[in-house]
Amino acid sequence: MKTYNKTNFQFLLLNALTMGSLLSITELAYKFFFQHSHLENIALTIAQIISFNFVFAAGITMLLALPFLLMSMISSRASKTFLVLTGIIILLSTIGLNQYAAQTNLPLGSDLYGYSFDDILFITGSSAEFSLRAILMFLLIPAIYATLAFLKIYQNKVIGIVSLVILITSIASVPLLLTDLTDASKTAYFLNDTRQYLKDNQKGDDQEFLANGDEFPLMHPFNAAENGLTEHLNLTENKPNIVLLIVEGLGSDFMGKSAQYPGFTPFLDSLSDNSLYFSRFLSNTGRSFGALPSILGSAPFGKNGFLDLETLPDHMSLISVLKQNGYITSYYEGGNSSFDNKNRYLVNEGIDNLIDETSFDQNYVKTKSTKDGFSWGYPDSEIYRKTLASLPENGQPRLDIVLSISNHEPFQFPGKEEYLNQVNQLMKSRPELAGKRKTIEENPEVFASLLYTDASIRSFIDGLKKRSDFENTIVLITGDHRLIPVSMKNQICRYHVPLLVYSPLVKEPKEIGTIASHMDIAPAITGMLAKGYTMKTPENVPWLGLGLSPNSDREIPLMKYKGSFTDFIKGDTFIAQGKSYKIGKNLSLSVGVEKGETNQTLQAFELAKKSGRYTTTNNKIIPENLKMNISNLIKISKEDQKRIDELTKNLSQGEIYYMARDSAHNKNYEIALLLLDHLNNLNFNHYDGRTLRGRIYGWSDRTEQAEQELKYVINRSPLYSDAYSALLDLYWWNSLGNKAKEVAALARERFANNRDFLNTVASKMARFDPADFEEKVLPVSDQLSFNQTTP
Repeated sequence: MKTYNKTNFQFLLLNALTMGSLLSITELAYKFFFQHSHLENIALTIAQIISFNFVFAAGITMLLALPFLLMSMISSRASKTFLVLTGIIILLSTIGLNQYAAQTNLPLGSDLYGYSFDDILFITGSSAEFSLRAILMFLLIPAIYATLAFLKIYQNKVIGIVSLVILITSIASVPLLLTDLTDASKTAYFLNDTRQYLKDNQKGDDQEFLANGDEFPLMHPFNAAENGLTEHLNLTENKPNIVLLIVEGLGSDFMGKSAQYPGFTPFLDSLSDNSLYFSRFLSNTGRSFGALPSILGSAPFGKNGFLDLETLPDHMSLISVLKQNGYITSYYEGGNSSFDNKNRYLVNEGIDNLIDETSFDQNYVKTKSTKDGFSWGYPDSEIYRKTLASLPENGQPRLDIVLSISNHEPFQFPGKEEYLNQVNQLMKSRPELAGKRKTIEENPEVFASLLYTDASIRSFIDGLKKRSDFENTIVLITGDHRLIPVSMKNQICRYHVPLLVYSPLVKEPKEIGTIASHMDIAPAITGMLAKGYTMKTPENVPWLGLGLSPNSDREIPLMKYKGSFTDFIKGDTFIAQGKSYKIGKNLSLSVGVEKGETNQTLQAFELAKKSGRYTTTNNKIIPENLKMNISNLIKISKEDQKRIDELTKNLSQGEIYYMARDSAHNKNYEIALLLLDHLNNLNFNHYDGRTLRGRIYGWSDRTEQAEQELKYVINRSPLYSDAYSALLDLYWWNSLGNKAKEVAALARERFANNRDFLNTVASKMARFDPADFEEKVLPVSDQLSFNQTTP
């Protein structure tokens, strides 16, 4: 028995040593050979990684020791196999987490719980480059671990003593060496972030707020005077057009006088000299998911971000406020607006016009796909061209929201070679880039993309200037977050984005050093309009932002990625993952914050977490009587929603569509249409579902509704061929040959290079009898007009 216990102890000891060694090798390999990290102290980093991973491996081994020993009483081989298989899973997970970090330049944490599996593949697919080295890591590391485990070298006394010494030394050194869990172990970071995520999203805040009489704890008086814009503008008697340009990845590291990498946004640099330039401005999230609800709604995050909430709570947004005051509201992007549930949010707010990649016709060129077939949609230059072509000329004041996409992995955009050459020229001509040369050479596509993005914005602004209403237009330009691939100087850097307010109405260009965020934009615009014009604005608002006036005690919530609400600002104190910093000039960070300030900030942070959870999960952002939005989502009764939830539990949008299609084919139209209502609310632009709805209407003799639905699809998605086919079928069933001729002519124009579809159109037209082309009257609209509301 004594030998048996000794052997098991030695096996556990060697397991900890082997796992610790291989975990360390994995972390070091990815840091130095996959990510090309720039480190100030390489020796310290290596020591941190090795010491922590040995301790991490020892901790895992200790957790597994009890089941291992119990199993060994039954079967020694089974117990060792259990330990080795568990170790292999941990090693493979570590390699996978490091591979994710190498591709995205961010560690994977609780954001895993905020994205669907398809979304994760979509995000990593935009930058995925699975090298031979990565494949070898997945194969060799587990193989080495399994081989060493069964070689019985654990019976060697010397190895046992060495293992024990190494583990004790590592445990003793961790408190002295470790400063950042992210650098030491991606697996430990993921587990720790998961623990914090589960802790932060525990229920139990409801009674706390209700006991204090705060049923709506975010509501507060709206002070329009604090908008921070009125004093800088010469407003005219007519309400101005508002253009919100949200630029993918535009961080302050790449723009303005204090840029770390100057010269790559020459137009924006010049524009900042002719604008109100907020140089210490912040996004509220480290990824794009938070841009719209923060900028437009100044809204709390909720569990995984506002857009990810299962049911969108009532709140006030810039869209709903401005619509109530005579503005026409439009949203433009070149990508898929259903990603991150953007279109559901916009439709729920009652956006008048929603244009995304499905709205572009044959006159626009899509971004070239990667070798794996990935494309975000249409590049920035095409987005801006489409926006300029779509702006109405009716004199009604406008709110135009434009989201760009090109400045993102995989950095595909028109004229790429030309911009890459410009990057090389800039490195030669600008001496201030000499110390940045290595970073630029490792990321040439990133800096070329910045040049392209900047040139595209120049063309867009030039186009706006040619419009007769430009003299009464205010353009606000900001980044959704700082781009990810280029390493960051500190923890706040990923949020640091510019805000430019450019307009002929600006009295005098000025750089403003107020620390503010995306959440201050909606209050600022609303306050500016309320001070200058007769506006219907609420007396009390739930907005987390205050406007753009200086405020020394401003609170700014920051969610690094979905589910990771670990950062917060109060005044000039910044909390990042439990550590406090003082914010300095150009958002530099220093330690040494007074304990009292830290405690005050932590208390405000905790209250922000609790109020955000309570208000978003209980629909307590605003009282029902203050609801302003006129949602374009389909209203579904509670009874029908219960049926839908039972039918669609854990199903993807695609699976819901197939269920609806099968129901329709079985002539169960009631269930099919109910499922399509639900699908419509999940993704307003699900054109497979909309076309199926049109076909169902046609099959059930609801011709007018069928035509309206199918025309809507054709107008909203000019290159979606199935809607043309369905409409031609509808006209054939109803002997409407002349209407079919119009649709066929439109199809031939838009699909001139698609021979297969043109043959389909020809065969469908060949079915009509000559009598079908006689003049017939049907009480429906022939105009293919845009109609945001559901047909």
